Amino acid sequence: MQQNGCRTNLELPGLNDHWTDEMAFQRAAIMLLKRIEGVHVYDTSSLSGAYAKHSGAPDIICCVGGLFVAIELKCPPVKQSQHQKNEEARVGKAGGKYAVAETLAEVIDVVMAPEAA
Repeated sequence: MQQNGCRTNLELPGLNDHWTDEMAFQRAAIMLLKRIEGVHVYDTSSLSGAYAKHSGAPDIICCVGGLFVAIELKCPPVKQSQHQKNEEARVGKAGGKYAVAETLAEVIDVVMAPEAA
């Protein structure tokens, strides 16, 4: 599969499964994204300083074909906080894309077609 300069041949079990542990979900999503050509991923949990302590900061930040993409991971039934909704608005206003993903398949969809996120 190739879209937006990204190529993936990922056939992973559980792509549509919902997670119950957000940290495990984040680790799996980051490992997955690092395998997709054309995606440069940052794990915000490993960042330090002001941004890491910023309320509402997304779980994953990517550069996909020159586009800033922020991904907030959620384990249902948990929803975005107001801080996260504010961050989503700021990212959009700056021209980036922000998406909420509940499955690995949704994470892949975001980076394969970030303009639709």
